[in-house]
Amino acid sequence: MKYKKRKFFAGEYLHVYQRTIGGVNIFYDRIDRLVFFTIFATISKLYDIIPIQLCIMVDHIHILIASNKLKEVASFLRHYTSYFAQVYNLETGRKGALFHKSYGSAPKKGNKKIRSTIVYIGNNPVEKSLCRDASEYRWNFLAYAVDSNPFSDKVAMRNCPPRIRSILKEIKKTQEANKYLSYAQLKRIFAKLDDKETEFVTDYIISSYYPFDTR
Repeated sequence: MKYKKRKFFAGEYLHVYQRTIGGVNIFYDRIDRLVFFTIFATISKLYDIIPIQLCIMVDHIHILIASNKLKEVASFLRHYTSYFAQVYNLETGRKGALFHKSYGSAPKKGNKKIRSTIVYIGNNPVEKSLCRDASEYRWNFLAYAVDSNPFSDKVAMRNCPPRIRSILKEIKKTQEANKYLSYAQLKRIFAKLDDKETEFVTDYIISSYYPFDTR
């Protein structure tokens, strides 16, 4: 069987969508999504790509990136999906790949198409009835482009209780070492937090690791 050559414009935007094998749900909770997000953010720094947007759904993801080489894009996608699969499988007792090896992609050239794609990706959770407005969905990361604490009250580190300061310092140290936050680490962090603190720390993690170029 002959496959169509993948369309790609160097330096332009590429909308990538990846579905789980069998359409199974893999993103069940906050920790699943944060592990994936921090892996995505740390690995993106290793490649000649510019992440623009990411939306994590329960059984698929949408990404908008820019790159000069399709090979870099393919290597990046393969790296973070295989790495997340290893981590996720170790946590859940699963085996094998999580995402289809073949990914969907569509090049986006020109401001109109790029803006339409940004709206489409951001509105994916609205279309799936997960929220009424795209800005209400944390895992399309739109709200973080304009606010570091969109789902919690902003508190200066000096005003945080010592145990929260300790957690924030641990997160920052891990991020600065370009390491992802593990399941064990996140479970330990969130185990001692109330709902309000959980929202605050989640915002801090996403803002600290935020990899997207929104200029």
